[in-house]
Amino acid sequence: MSTSMIQWLERQAAVRDRRGLIRRPLPRAADEQFIDLASNDYLGLAADPRVVGAAAAAASLWARVPRPRA
Repeated sequence: MSTSMIQWLERQAAVRDRRGLIRRPLPRAADEQFIDLASNDYLGLAADPRVVGAAAAAASLWARVPRPRA
């Protein structure tokens, strides 16, 4: 790979990093009880306002907290 190509890739990586588009794995505790199977954002949509709004609306509509009976 040419030096100019490597420099271009490095510049593009820096742009992605400044925009917050670089994904970094988060360490998990060895004794953690749950496994997160929904954290993969391979399409880059997790921060899209339309997706965030739709997720909030769905949570509001479908998430019901059971109330203790009196």
